[in-house]
Amino acid sequence: MQSRNLLNILLLLAVTGLSATVWFVHQDKTEIHYLSSLDATQVNRIVIPREQGEIVLTRQAGHWNMEKPYALPAHEFRVQSLLGLLQTPVSQSYAAEELDLAQFDLNPPRARILFNDQEIRFGKSSPVSNQRYVLHANRIYLLDDRLYPLISAEAASLINLSPLPEPALIEKIILPDLTLQKDAGNNWHDANGNIIAADTAQQLLENWRDAIAFGAHAYMERTDAKPVTIESKNKMMLQFLASQENDWLILGRPDAGVEYHFDAQYRDKLLVLPTARTGH
Repeated sequence: MQSRNLLNILLLLAVTGLSATVWFVHQDKTEIHYLSSLDATQVNRIVIPREQGEIVLTRQAGHWNMEKPYALPAHEFRVQSLLGLLQTPVSQSYAAEELDLAQFDLNPPRARILFNDQEIRFGKSSPVSNQRYVLHANRIYLLDDRLYPLISAEAASLINLSPLPEPALIEKIILPDLTLQKDAGNNWHDANGNIIAADTAQQLLENWRDAIAFGAHAYMERTDAKPVTIESKNKMMLQFLASQENDWLILGRPDAGVEYHFDAQYRDKLLVLPTARTGH
């Protein structure tokens, strides 16, 4: 009899514990709130206002492009990072009308970003938690300070780091010391008509198509820069100015107003004809 009572007590405790677990799990799920109810897939326009000119990003055919200040493809990963701000989990918040916004550098703000027509303002950091004060929908939040550096960085940090648009079917390359052009028979030759080995030419093309800069910045004129021209099959022509500075190769695009920075090793990959491959 005592064993049966003990068993009943143990079963009751187990059921009670399970019920409590389910309740807490349910509570955890229902208590999760996000900075915005706007779904990232619904966003087709991002604007970052600046005194020197706004940054405008738009989604077209599933891809993000920058409209201002540079008309170039956008850096997809960094744009997705910006969109992630909408789904940032938040806990405590405070009504904006109950606080002095200027005290938190929210009026005027240090930075602003608009997803479609929803504005998020960034203020100063908390000296206690190092989190940043953020204002959205008349509520003030403290968020981890991950995206403020990107939102406040120069506009070129949000462009795609590949100097060539996709896809790029290259037909001609004019380098400082070499011209490489495809003829009607799909053979590659130099400016003097000498045939260039197909695998050598292909390697140079692949180097250009695969090139990813470590950074992009506003274009700056350099006296030692040498012209580089890339012509594609659809007759699109891209003109660069190549120069070396410290341990970098810099490809400037004066027409687009940007320049791409590469490690120095890219000089031999992009500006020099590769050594012919040998078979075994």
